Amino acid sequence: MSYRSIDSALITSLQNNDAHTYVHLIKFEKPSIDTEVAYKSGAKPSRKANTYSYLTDGGFAVSFDDGSVPSDGSAANGAQTYIPGKVLSVGTVSETIEAKASTMSLSLAATVLSTSIVDTFTITSTTVAGSTDLLEAGFSVGDTVEFVNKVESNHGVYVRIDGFSNENKTFTYTTISGTITTESSVEYTLSFASKEIASIVASKEATDYSNYLNREVFIYRAHINPTTGALIGSPFLIFKGIITGSSFDDNVLNSAKITWTLTSHWGDFVQVSGRLTSDHAHRGLDVSGVPSEDAVIRPEYIGDLGFKHAEQAINIVATYQTPETRYKLKRKSGLSGLFGGKKLVEYTEMVDRDVDLEFNLGARYIPVVYGVQKATGIPFFADGDKADSQKVYVAQAISEGPIHGILDLHIDSNPVICINEPDATDRASGGNAAVFCVGRADRGDVLNGGSSIDVSNDITQQILDEAEVMVETGDAEDIEEAIRIVEMQRGYNSNNISHSDGGAGILHEKKINLESPLDTELQFHAGLPNQAANSFFTVKGVAKQFKVQDILYRDQPGSSYWGPSHQVLDTAYTTMNFTIGDGEFTIPDYEFVVKGRVLDCFNY
Repeated sequence: MSYRSIDSALITSLQNNDAHTYVHLIKFEKPSIDTEVAYKSGAKPSRKANTYSYLTDGGFAVSFDDGSVPSDGSAANGAQTYIPGKVLSVGTVSETIEAKASTMSLSLAATVLSTSIVDTFTITSTTVAGSTDLLEAGFSVGDTVEFVNKVESNHGVYVRIDGFSNENKTFTYTTISGTITTESSVEYTLSFASKEIASIVASKEATDYSNYLNREVFIYRAHINPTTGALIGSPFLIFKGIITGSSFDDNVLNSAKITWTLTSHWGDFVQVSGRLTSDHAHRGLDVSGVPSEDAVIRPEYIGDLGFKHAEQAINIVATYQTPETRYKLKRKSGLSGLFGGKKLVEYTEMVDRDVDLEFNLGARYIPVVYGVQKATGIPFFADGDKADSQKVYVAQAISEGPIHGILDLHIDSNPVICINEPDATDRASGGNAAVFCVGRADRGDVLNGGSSIDVSNDITQQILDEAEVMVETGDAEDIEEAIRIVEMQRGYNSNNISHSDGGAGILHEKKINLESPLDTELQFHAGLPNQAANSFFTVKGVAKQFKVQDILYRDQPGSSYWGPSHQVLDTAYTTMNFTIGDGEFTIPDYEFVVKGRVLDCFNY
């Protein structure tokens, strides 16, 4: 039988049934940017002592050396002081002999959020002295604070409060980041800056913002002699994991608190396998937004901007025209005004109607599909048309590629291929069905995509480059001409919905047009490892003809919004061009019946 590695002195104490109490020592990786190689190419924590916070739920500070060494192999971190006063509760740790993921929670006091004072300080190499009672102002031992005054030398320096004196107006400190300069009688704003608490409400637009998810947390259990307060043996590790979520609770009846949700390191072995529709994950971006070859699945992903807009909330107002009956009074004719009067005349006028469409895009795992399966689309791009408010464009990921093709579509749960002969009769084109259908599934019919004209990538790229120059020079007529040429060469002529008996379905870069419930043009990309960007979206993006693009990204090159680099490599997806009409207020839900992964097969 194997036992946990526990200090022999602690084992002896437990065997003797000595009186003891215990506390938790929490080593919490700070959600902040480490300027000293915090991450190696965005993939590995530095594990330097100053990149962690050290907390305890005990009533006094505890010094403990966990034996950790920085990732770069430099000198060991040594003993660190675990500060009391912030931890409200530590969740239950469940232990089993089975290797499986476990979760727990960690609650921290957040009453001091946004605490700051303005005072005149004298700063030495060991102390900071002012005229304000810092304890009364809301600060406590263990808080990290920042000096703020852009014209002074200590601006942006972070220090930890180690102890108070002089009626809590002076504190000793340990420098966390930056270099302290001694000063006398200089005004600063002293702001609370403990990242383990403040990061959850930090602005993502801040230059020093860093995501707190996946940060490391180590929890040790320390046994204490209740008489002397000394450690019994050495603390031992009871939990090692990462942060997977958080919540902030603030109400008038209780103190504010932040609860971190933690998952043990075994969570890495049971996590969902697959890629995320996230630009950050797809291109391996580090905290500075720089891609890293060490963090991507394939080097080609670094330049693939396909998921650049996959985590945005988009609001689009689509406008369509509809006839409306109106009335007006019209004077009757008569001799010299005799027997005259007015009558009510009915007439029809075309009026505008607005539809407010919201797309809350978020990163989701891309499924892997084998055989014939139904997959739900994952939207990763949405926008409107700059010139035509009836047009809405959406891109949806289906699965990991390459896959064979799309056999059928289910629109709001209605299949586009008719189920049988009665269904074909009920939902024939021209009737009143919500979704028209074609073919018959009971005899093996599948959708058939329209053909497209292939052109070389070099020619297409040349036209797009010319179009982008035309955009910059403001020659609108030439822009339209470039778009028309590319659309012709890519075969964007009408290909209405059709079916085939036992065919392969909609294949790579083929398209169909749907009449119900919305006028829709759909094109399919099979998820090839070297697939080209969708040409129609590329032309629109380069010419800056998307609605949101024109509002928010007007000053950027069109190809950076959607261009040849938006390939969405290894991902099967569709682009859909919707035309909003009278009485239509939402975009339907789409599910795709696909023939899944293309596998290497060998005939033995």
